[in-house]
Amino acid sequence: MTLSGEHEMLLKRWLSLGQRLSLRGDVAGAGRDLLARYSEPHRRYHNCDHLADCLKVFDLHGSEADDPMAVEAALWFHDVVYRIGAADNESRSADLARTTLGSLGLRQARLEFVSEAIVATMHRTVPEPGDVSLVCDIDLSVLGSRGKRYRSYADAILAESGMTLEVFRPLRLRFLETMLTRHRIFHTAGFRELEKLARCNMSRERAELTKHGRK
Repeated sequence: MTLSGEHEMLLKRWLSLGQRLSLRGDVAGAGRDLLARYSEPHRRYHNCDHLADCLKVFDLHGSEADDPMAVEAALWFHDVVYRIGAADNESRSADLARTTLGSLGLRQARLEFVSEAIVATMHRTVPEPGDVSLVCDIDLSVLGSRGKRYRSYADAILAESGMTLEVFRPLRLRFLETMLTRHRIFHTAGFRELEKLARCNMSRERAELTKHGRK
C-alpha cells in the first residue's frame, strides 16, 4: 500500500500511540493494515477521513478521559471492519482490536475497555458513563456539525449504503427517529453544546426525507 500524505501522518500518529502504550512487535505493519482497511473502495463515510476527524475531536476533548490512550486506541479500531449492510461491524471491529492489540502486548484491562467502547458505538443503548461515553460522543460529533458539513456527512452515508434513496429512506428515518427520541444524544460534558445543533440537523434531514417520501 502506497501511503498518501494524509496516510503518512496517520501512520506516524499510530506509531506514536504504540510507543506510548508500550506496544511491541510489528506495530507499523498493524498501522498499515488499519489504513488499508479504512481505505477500502466501498467506504464513503467510514473511511480514513472519518478516522482523522475523530482523532481531531479527540485532541480537543482527550483531557476529559480517565485513560486517554485507551480512548484513542478505541477510536483507531471502532470502524476498522465495515461491510455494507452488516449488523455486526462493531463486534467484528472489537474482535479485530482484541486480536491485533493483544498480539502487540496491550494489557488486558485496556483490551477490555477498547472492546467495550467499540461495541458501544453501535449506539443502540445508552453508553456506560466515563470513557465509553466519550468514545461514543466523539463518533457522533459529526451530528453537531455546522454549515455544509452535516449535508456532506448525510450524502456520504447514502452513497456508502449503495441503495437508492427510496430504499435508504425508511432505514435512515429509523435511525434519525431513534436518536431524536433519546433524552440525550451526547453524554459527556464537553459535547453538551452540540446537542441543540445535532437535533436541528437531524430534524431537518428527517423532514426532507419525509417530504421526499410523499412525492
